Amino acid sequence: MTLKLLVVDEHSEYFELVNESAELCRHQFHVKCRHAASVDETKSAIGHWQPSVVLVDLNLGDSEGFSVIELCAQGQIPVIAMSDSKNSEIEDVLRDRGATGWVLKSSDPEDIEQLLAQLSAETPSPTEIH
Repeated sequence: MTLKLLVVDEHSEYFELVNESAELCRHQFHVKCRHAASVDETKSAIGHWQPSVVLVDLNLGDSEGFSVIELCAQGQIPVIAMSDSKNSEIEDVLRDRGATGWVLKSSDPEDIEQLLAQLSAETPSPTEIH
C-alpha cells in the first residue's frame, strides 16, 4: 500500500526533507508526498489528491495549523500535528480539535525516516508518535 502524505508547512524546506527521506527509503515503504503551504492549498490538495495522512505544522501562521486539523477531522482524514517544542497541555487541545497524533518537528533524517516508517505501517493512534 502506498501512503499519500500531505505535508502542510509554510516553508517548503521541511517538505523537501520529508520527500527526500521518502525517496531514499522507497525500498522499505512506499510514500508519495505533496506540499501545501496554506489552508487553501490544503483544501485543494484534499479535494484533488485525497491524502492518506496530513502532517501539519502548528506554527502555520495565525493559528492556521489548527484550522487544517479541524478541516481534516471533518473529512475524517488522519492528521498529525508537528511542533518545535513538547508541550503536554497542547495534547488535549489537539485531540479536542481532531488531531490523530503529534510529533516533535525534527530535521534529523533518522527521525523523519522513523516517522515515515511508522505512518506507512499503521494508521496513527491518538497519541504521540515517537
